[in-house]
Amino acid sequence: GDHRDLHKEYRRQRQMCIRDSNFLQALKDHPGLKTIVLNSQGGHIYEARGAAKSIQDKGLNTHASIECSSACTLLFVAGRKRSLAPGAKIGFHQYALSFGNSLPNLDLQKEQEKDLEFFQSEGVKLPFLNRMFQHSSKTLWYPEYQELIDSGFLNSPN
Repeated sequence: GDHRDLHKEYRRQRQMCIRDSNFLQALKDHPGLKTIVLNSQGGHIYEARGAAKSIQDKGLNTHASIECSSACTLLFVAGRKRSLAPGAKIGFHQYALSFGNSLPNLDLQKEQEKDLEFFQSEGVKLPFLNRMFQHSSKTLWYPEYQELIDSGFLNSPN
C-alpha cells in the first residue's frame, strides 16, 4: 500500500524546530501523507496548536517514535489514529516550567484549560485529563501504555 510516513526528527531542545509555515509547507509537499512521526520533548504552545490544527484538518495519523512530551502531545492527540512505537514515551507536566518564563503575561491556568478541552474533544477521558497537569512542572508524568489505551489517548494498536 501507499503508506508514506513523514519522519521529522526534531532536535532535542525546548523549541520544535519546525515552524508553522514549514510544517504546513511540509504537509503541502507530501500530498499522499497519511502519518506523521513525532519525536520531540516539546516546544512552543502556540506553534504546537497551529500544527495540531493542520493535523486535525487533514485527518492525518500520528505516531510517536521515541518521545512526545509537553507541547508535542497536542500534535499527537490531533491525530486520527494515534499509535506508539514499542518503548516510546508520552510525557505530561504543568505548563509553568515550559512557558512561565518566556511568556510571563500568559494566564497559564486558562491555557491549560483550553488545551484540556482540545484533548477532551479528541476523545481523551476525564480521569486521565485531571491527572495530566497535576504533575509539578519539574517532573514529567509518563503514563503506562495501558493507561494511554484505556484513557482514549492512544486509539490505535501499534
